[in-house]
Amino acid sequence: ERMQKKNSTQFGAFLRELQRDWKAWTLFNPKRALPYMLRNLTGDLDPVLAAEPGILKWAKQSMEELRAYYKNTTMSLSRNLEAARDLGVVGSSLTAQEIPDLKDMAVFERFFSENRSGISSLPAKYFEAVKGFNEFREGILRYAAFLHYLDALKSGKSFNYGGASREVVDNLAGEEIKAAHLARNILGDYGNISEAGEWMRENLYPFFSWLEINFKRYPRIFVNAWDHGGARQLAGVVSATGAKAAAV
Repeated sequence: ERMQKKNSTQFGAFLRELQRDWKAWTLFNPKRALPYMLRNLTGDLDPVLAAEPGILKWAKQSMEELRAYYKNTTMSLSRNLEAARDLGVVGSSLTAQEIPDLKDMAVFERFFSENRSGISSLPAKYFEAVKGFNEFREGILRYAAFLHYLDALKSGKSFNYGGASREVVDNLAGEEIKAAHLARNILGDYGNISEAGEWMRENLYPFFSWLEINFKRYPRIFVNAWDHGGARQLAGVVSATGAKAAAV
């Protein structure tokens, strides 16, 4: 019986590794990488435009800071970027949470051999570049959302709570923590999936986390739109999300 449990555990680990390998290849192989990133971008823009479009005003600053950060991760960070990193805003995206470091994955290990150079090293360079670029791109709106909400909280401006629970946010201590929670939830906190969702993601449905996040996020976006702007804003949110659904 002990041997059966050990074999079952090893087989489960093998299947999870196989699934992670498949997921990385599915998202980032040369044929699918660009279409995936475009869909991912429109998916990130959808809740922002529907709930709190003012976030886009901070995209330029976000891009500039993140570009410097990803080029040199040992550089000194602005106070805001340091807080966003430490509070999980930068690093809670789908790519960062769903796809581990490629060199640690069995299917890609041979591409990262120290003995590889020239043409034989191109696959490793390609996958690392694509994954790194997508993490950077996903981080732009996330950090922009953090800057937007932090500014609103500090200045006392009215804002839409987006995909977060008003009650939860209001009971958090500190403006940075509140801003981080708001930013993660409007764009999807892939690092905060339920235990059941985590099991589904690892064992049955590779992208279950996306379903779980949207199942929780959009009802909150509708409720917060009503609380923030009444029927007019709710109609705008429904129109925006409905138009995207029809297009898809």
